[in-house]
Amino acid sequence: MCYNKNYVNMRLFCAFVILSERQEESLHNKSKLVILVLLLLILSGCRYELLSPDSLIQAPSNTQEKVYLKQVISDWLSNDEYLTVPLQMDNKMSYKTVDIDRDGEDELVAFIKKDSGYELGFVIFKKNADDEWQPVDKTILSGTSVDYFKVVDLDNDDEAQEMLFGVNIGGTKYLYIYRFTDGALECIGEDIQYDILNIGSLDNTADVQIVT
Repeated sequence: MCYNKNYVNMRLFCAFVILSERQEESLHNKSKLVILVLLLLILSGCRYELLSPDSLIQAPSNTQEKVYLKQVISDWLSNDEYLTVPLQMDNKMSYKTVDIDRDGEDELVAFIKKDSGYELGFVIFKKNADDEWQPVDKTILSGTSVDYFKVVDLDNDDEAQEMLFGVNIGGTKYLYIYRFTDGALECIGEDIQYDILNIGSLDNTADVQIVT
């Protein structure tokens, strides 16, 4: 079957027009979709803003900080020592960052046990001039588990706080009280037997009492 040249040209022209219309319709639909998305963003109150370079520099996450501190502690432990968690403690962890001496800088207190099974204690770290953690005290006591830890200002003098450290020895619990000032640790109470510790102001005074 043969067609003349004019007929073929007419068919090709019609096909081109139809294709062009479809493309325009597609572009029109896309344009309507873009406009709809923009309207939804405006109505929903969404905003976009350029971030400054400083805002892109973020502090290490909490998880990274935990990994870092545990590594710092582990580097200073002997081969027969490992981290342990006190049974009674706010936000139970194997270490605590707290400003014990109230010099404006936190100390790092790590709770440890020895492989022997009957020795335990703690290590206190402070940052040096190079902003690196260094151990400043290590205390080892007899005991099978760390039962209690708390830092509190017992005499409410707004100076150095007291550190309460309880150990369990075969079912009997003993409390030790320490004060950390000028980089030195002082034991101000020891072998205080207790079953349950209640720490707080019990007579509506400013002082904090320990009830065993």
